[in-house]
Amino acid sequence: FLVFKIKPQYAITRQAMKDKKKKDEMPKDSIGIWILDGSDPLKYPDVQSFKIPADGSGWMAFHHHEQPDTTKRSSVEGDTTETGKPEKKAHGSELVILNPVIKKAYNYDHVVYYDISRKGTAIGFIQESADTVPVCTVSFFNADNEKKLAVFEAAGKVPCLALDEPGQQMAFLYHKDTAKVTGYDLYFWNASIEKTNKIVDSLSAGMPTGWGVSKN
Repeated sequence: FLVFKIKPQYAITRQAMKDKKKKDEMPKDSIGIWILDGSDPLKYPDVQSFKIPADGSGWMAFHHHEQPDTTKRSSVEGDTTETGKPEKKAHGSELVILNPVIKKAYNYDHVVYYDISRKGTAIGFIQESADTVPVCTVSFFNADNEKKLAVFEAAGKVPCLALDEPGQQMAFLYHKDTAKVTGYDLYFWNASIEKTNKIVDSLSAGMPTGWGVSKN
């Protein structure tokens, strides 16, 4: 199959700019997936990114744009919250893990980051809650058996992750303080033992005082 991005028509985008639409109200890109069997392309709207394996085939993933929050709080007796303020909502947006050939998909909400292994056998993603101190969950999707496993969950910040080429190992960064991040701790997960370990932090041998792992 082929995956391609579809840009909004110029006239529609130009009109939205004339109307001074907010960024989250502007026309969004879509993606098309053309399965090479003569069938019509599949189309998915409001997609900000997609990833396909470099060497594998079958599974892919795409990430929708975060939708604007239109939910308002209602006034109830004894509640001091002002009416009209938006409810606090989780960060991130919907991630779709899709096999377009067999037309099978898994959807996960509140995703802020994702990656796919080079061979397409695994997809890792990070979900973030709406708490004052966000709770981040790191999950591993095994494309061979179509099972999802949460490998880490904690209050704080997980900015990114990476998978090895075969899709059997995953590393990610974590910091418990979202307000002031001076350096991250590095965690490692192995599919063979299904265990997550912290392998580097600010107290690791050789780490200068006050330093930590950078996400760059």
